[in-house]
Amino acid sequence: RCDGYDFNELKNELSLFIVDYSSATELERLTNTDIERLKKAVIQFYENACDHRFLQGIDESHDGYEMAQFIYDKRAQIRTLKILIVTNKQLSLKVKEVKDTEHQLPINITYDVWDLTRFYQLATSKGHSEDIEIDLTDLGQAIPALPASQIDSISSYLCVIQGNTLADLYERFGAKLLESNVRSFLQFRANINKGIRKTIQTAPEKFFSYNNGITATADEVTFDDQNHIVGFKNLQIVNGGQTTVALYQTRLTNKADLGQIRVQMKLNLIEDKEQQDEVVAAISRFANSQNKINDSDFFSNHPFHRRFEEQSKRIWSPAKAGELKQSKWFYERARGSYLNAQANLTTAQKKAYQTEHPKNQMITKTDLAKLHLIFDGRPYDAVKGAEIAFRNFSEYVVKIWTDQEQAFNDEYFKQCVAQLITLQTVKDSVYANKSFLGNTKAIVSAYTVALFVELVNEDFLELDYARIWNEQSLADGVRSELVKLSVYIYNYLDIQALNLNMALLSYAKSQKAYTAVKEDCLAKYQVSDVVKRQMKKRFSQEEKVKEGKREQKIDNELELMTHLINLGATKWADIVGQSQQNGWLTPTELKLVQQVPRYMAGQLTQTPNLKQLQKIEALLMNLEDHDYYVFENA
Repeated sequence: RCDGYDFNELKNELSLFIVDYSSATELERLTNTDIERLKKAVIQFYENACDHRFLQGIDESHDGYEMAQFIYDKRAQIRTLKILIVTNKQLSLKVKEVKDTEHQLPINITYDVWDLTRFYQLATSKGHSEDIEIDLTDLGQAIPALPASQIDSISSYLCVIQGNTLADLYERFGAKLLESNVRSFLQFRANINKGIRKTIQTAPEKFFSYNNGITATADEVTFDDQNHIVGFKNLQIVNGGQTTVALYQTRLTNKADLGQIRVQMKLNLIEDKEQQDEVVAAISRFANSQNKINDSDFFSNHPFHRRFEEQSKRIWSPAKAGELKQSKWFYERARGSYLNAQANLTTAQKKAYQTEHPKNQMITKTDLAKLHLIFDGRPYDAVKGAEIAFRNFSEYVVKIWTDQEQAFNDEYFKQCVAQLITLQTVKDSVYANKSFLGNTKAIVSAYTVALFVELVNEDFLELDYARIWNEQSLADGVRSELVKLSVYIYNYLDIQALNLNMALLSYAKSQKAYTAVKEDCLAKYQVSDVVKRQMKKRFSQEEKVKEGKREQKIDNELELMTHLINLGATKWADIVGQSQQNGWLTPTELKLVQQVPRYMAGQLTQTPNLKQLQKIEALLMNLEDHDYYVFENA
């Protein structure tokens, strides 16, 4: 039996899924016996699918026929079978690991279990991935390490890692190893990556001499009795992702022998988890780089970008007029990630991926930076270069995030998309206008949007971002007004630059130029009443932030209440009973805590508010002082 499949062309890895669903009202446990039964069912299905007689014996209308046919067709390519058990049960505490099952298949088999607890941890991890546990003894390749320094909460080691070990680690854990890397793999288009591949193929013995090596971080490291590293917890390659993937891909696609290759690794053990993002960003900035790293890359680990990326993966944009399918806006937090997401896909899968994530709906970090400056009335800074724009934007984000991070909610994401649609619409018309000089079109586009915002702002109006988002386009009247305004602005800038004997491009990059054209537009240019009626009333920034905080508060309440409810009725009965029997809680505290189980039983119609929920959670955590652990396995 098998319920789903996926095939990684790059790794020649087949993933087979089996679902163990329980309709019981009480949370059930997934035992070792259950796991063994499910594993054997999948292995049996795989063995059957590799036999042509099995295919001949089932009807093409059978649910499993397509999957069995796919496995049969790919059987010669498959190097690894990954069995994934998905369940709404909770993994039994007695299950410490998933043991190998005896089989006669000529391939490697790995196992993974996704239980209810694991899904919950993923959903509530705020963008942080689950822990990566690496046991190098499985690979038979310990890593020699020399202690280099111990400063504050960072212990550093100099290591030499075999090329095959690095490739094996990437084969097993893939992009999980590069989540803290400021870029994804930039394919083999960059000259340095091509150089890495050439060295691997023509002079592997010189790889250590030619290559800068990798810089990595980890939460924990395990040593053997010879001070060789035999295990990692949460290994992250923060610099050297290009080297890592190049070794793996060249071995796979070009059958390169990595036996002679050794790679220098600078390993940093970070003990202070609260400063981890900051430390990783600093290590990335100061480590030797092989490809050019921009300032915008270093800031990609800020929680703002993680949240914006999460929103881009989760939020579907409405279908455009005349189209049936919805799509998503892809936020490229790490440079190259849009192409990397498609690297392992078949032609059909790439087509489906690009339908869901069209290339013209990709947002970069510098796109966001320019949007911020343009809509903030500083188009002259937006056109001075991507890195200058990004520095301004990063300062803004850090300041606002510290005090008002709730403002960066789903509505903020949709507003940014609406702003990008507006700017792109203007650029399309400006770049199509042959009367504008080529090197001035980006400036005219930025000025047009910024000044339109200023003009409608005079009447306490603003663009209707919700409407733009819902329609995924600008209304015809607004588009026409922006085209008209762009011509007005170009002519004004052209005349002023000529009078000053300056190039229009140089003139427009000054705040003085923007101030002059702004004053002229406000005095002489009139936005049509028809267009004004398509705007919406402008709310103050304070009102917008207040609304954002209200929405985030609702999200926090829902998340915390769900967490408490997931403890289950049995656990809550034990919590209340033990607290009463042992006097762990005062009568007032006990009454507060009982609001959750009473709501679950239908005795209360209203949930506790956020402050009450936080107090309840704190009281439950304080029970640990009595050696009673509420959240140990929740």
